[in-house]
Amino acid sequence: MREDITPIVMTTYNRADYLRRSIESLENSDADLRHFYIFDDCSDQKEKITLLDGLQKKYKVEMSTENQGTVKNTVPNIYRIYDLYKTDVFLLQDDIVLNKNWYSKAVDLFREIKNKHHKIGMMSLYNRTMPVDVEYSIMRHGHPGFVANIFSSDFLEDYKEKWDINDYIIDAIPDNAKVIGHKIRNLVDYKFCNRLHRMEWNIAVIGKSLVQHTGKISTLSNKDMGFCTINNFVGE
Repeated sequence: MREDITPIVMTTYNRADYLRRSIESLENSDADLRHFYIFDDCSDQKEKITLLDGLQKKYKVEMSTENQGTVKNTVPNIYRIYDLYKTDVFLLQDDIVLNKNWYSKAVDLFREIKNKHHKIGMMSLYNRTMPVDVEYSIMRHGHPGFVANIFSSDFLEDYKEKWDINDYIIDAIPDNAKVIGHKIRNLVDYKFCNRLHRMEWNIAVIGKSLVQHTGKISTLSNKDMGFCTINNFVGE
């Protein structure tokens, strides 16, 4: 296990302008981009393909040959990178702006939280529902979304042989699956976090967000994730 490295996974689909802005904020931050991986879910917009071709010259970019959907473009790729490093892993969406010191702040705080609390499976860097006047909160039910998170290597190892694509097949949207009053149409984060809680792992949510979710409508892999803006972003 390499505790001095925390790799970064970013999943993306079309929306070149959003990805360009996200990459720019990453490059202007303290993130170690030697361990940065972009997984594209078969984008079909010419501008996006051109952008990805350029990014391949600097970063590790994988472009799927078919649109797999959010689940298959997210969970297996988290595990591909986890298996390479055997350490905690960041997962970022492609429509965010990051605090300049987000990487070191998140790594240090997550390490502190794991030392203080039992079975912390992940920490959200984006807070839209929990108190903002504290350093962090512990969420024992519900989900903070998949805007920007760091996953514990211990949880990933625990979940590795248990996760199943059938866990994410949705026949109907649960009544309690809502974000700021809007129905969640893409439930990969809801189902993932629900599974995490059933395994008796908990989620930490940072008080002051280290990322801003820039898209009012997020369309990863052709799916709507609802209205996502906050005013507790720490920009510097």
